[in-house]
Amino acid sequence: MFEHSFWWSPGTVAGGADLDSGGGTYWARQTQGLVHWICKTGLERSKIGLTANSFVDGNGNDFGDAGAAEGGALNKSMAWAYDAAGATLDQAMFKQDLMNQWYNLTGIQGGAVGFTGSIGKNLISQFALTANGAINDRSIDAAAKKVIDTVDYYETDFGTVAVNLCRYLNIEGQSVAIAQSSGSTTVPYNEVMLFIKPQYYKIGFLRPIHMDVLGRVGDKETGLVVGEMGLFCKNTAAGTAVVNFVP
Repeated sequence: MFEHSFWWSPGTVAGGADLDSGGGTYWARQTQGLVHWICKTGLERSKIGLTANSFVDGNGNDFGDAGAAEGGALNKSMAWAYDAAGATLDQAMFKQDLMNQWYNLTGIQGGAVGFTGSIGKNLISQFALTANGAINDRSIDAAAKKVIDTVDYYETDFGTVAVNLCRYLNIEGQSVAIAQSSGSTTVPYNEVMLFIKPQYYKIGFLRPIHMDVLGRVGDKETGLVVGEMGLFCKNTAAGTAVVNFVP
């Protein structure tokens, strides 16, 4: 549950119910998952724009132009996410609709780390390898009797990025509705490809893990293990994603 929530949790607003991505209630505070944050703010930027008077994230922070707490200052720092709307991910989409737009926000993307499911990984391998010539010219090692038909790193004018399989982005038959200030976008779990700049993210502790001793009952010691940790983002524009890229 906790690993899944790391990617997909909508977060917990102050004093609100604690919901994981499946809608169950748990008595543990949750920060927004990585996919939720990038898609929520990124799709708002790409599909709606940055003019909403109120745009509240999964933890109750208002990023709209008239946001009381932030005064709209963080509105311009929201991520970028592209909704392919059923079009197949190809080279042009990857470079122009994803990397070029992200470049406009953050600069060159060299060193970005990507995560996706098997569908996205196969699409990257397919168009990246095709761009480099016929398969028998570039990927057959005759002596080892081995065919190489995969791409783990992809270099474009926007730098070299890594592409990794992620089982939490490879769940078939499930989707989530990501709300924008007007309407929402349905995102299948296995049609997400996201990239982050690792230097802007870290795992941090909100409360160190410790044990509180409880009242003794019988010939045993009882206690409650308490701790909180989460993913800290030091630059809110340091992630990007493309969704809905399978016809």
